[in-house]
Amino acid sequence: MKKYVLLALMCAALAACGDDETSAANSNRGNNDNNVNNSNNSNNVNNANNVNNVNNANNGNNSNNANNANNSNNANNSNNSNNTNANNVDYEAPLGSVRPTDPILPENFDPQKTYPLLILLHGYTATSDFQRGWFDFEGQQADREFIMIAPDGLSNSVGAQYWNATEYCCDGEDTGVDDVAYLSGLISEAKQRYNIDADRVYMVGHSNGGFMSYRMACDMASEVTAIVSVAGAMWYDPDQCNPSEPVSVLQIHGTLDAIVLYLGKLPDLVSGGYPSASESAEMWAENNGCDDTPAELEDIDISLLLGDETDVYQYENCDGGSDVQFWSIFGESHLPAFSSNFETQVLDWLFAQSK
Repeated sequence: MKKYVLLALMCAALAACGDDETSAANSNRGNNDNNVNNSNNSNNVNNANNVNNVNNANNGNNSNNANNANNSNNANNSNNSNNTNANNVDYEAPLGSVRPTDPILPENFDPQKTYPLLILLHGYTATSDFQRGWFDFEGQQADREFIMIAPDGLSNSVGAQYWNATEYCCDGEDTGVDDVAYLSGLISEAKQRYNIDADRVYMVGHSNGGFMSYRMACDMASEVTAIVSVAGAMWYDPDQCNPSEPVSVLQIHGTLDAIVLYLGKLPDLVSGGYPSASESAEMWAENNGCDDTPAELEDIDISLLLGDETDVYQYENCDGGSDVQFWSIFGESHLPAFSSNFETQVLDWLFAQSK
């Protein structure tokens, strides 16, 4: 909640005093009685003048007090107007004029605080509600304190939602919708409304959402700090991606994925292709100036399969402190059965990245 400071205006009372005016005695009239009368008249005049001066002074004070009171009221009205404007900000109002999406704020949201921004992108035919339920980042939102946006892609003629990411996925009807502009617009609008840490803007996407996360890293590298692609892939042609600066990348893929193939797909007459999971990470290692060969780190457990089923590879010594990793989930499909460790491990990696 905002804390408002009430400004008290001090009114200064102005004291006014009148000068006595003395009437000269009539020297041509030598009569003592007349002199006495003149003296009395002079005193009466003086008394009258004094009374008038006091009244005038009081009137002056009253006028000043009235002006001060008016000034005080005007100042208070101005302050109240400012407070009203601040209170009129609806922090829960939808973002995005064309495709509105509700912001997801942390518990005890404070508009004065600075927050990271996380954008969650669903896969082809999926929805934002499905993605939020599957990737339960909101369960850690209160402790980690970040703002999240989970927008929806457009629907095609059969009602399937999609993102226009690469030549392969997934604008199959060639609508040409500019999802880069849409998502970058959401980021800009979030920055205008909230205190977003511009050095900590993250994207996580599954499948088509992973393709779209890569597209944003390629086209809007200055706006995106790090991305996580789950079962997504890069452009088949690496020359299609020309990032202006390093972006940290984490590629996560199941070895048994039969939808977005673990080993990639060559272009054909029907559709474009995409690189393998490891090649997607390798392309970004080259973009970020990392070492050519990744180091193999300790295996981790992020799925319900028994044991530490996920191999972790990291490209080291990347430009600008960026990081590129590839997590290979042995025996998992296009829709891995993630354990609660998944959200923890992914957010640990994401929030360690900064521009």
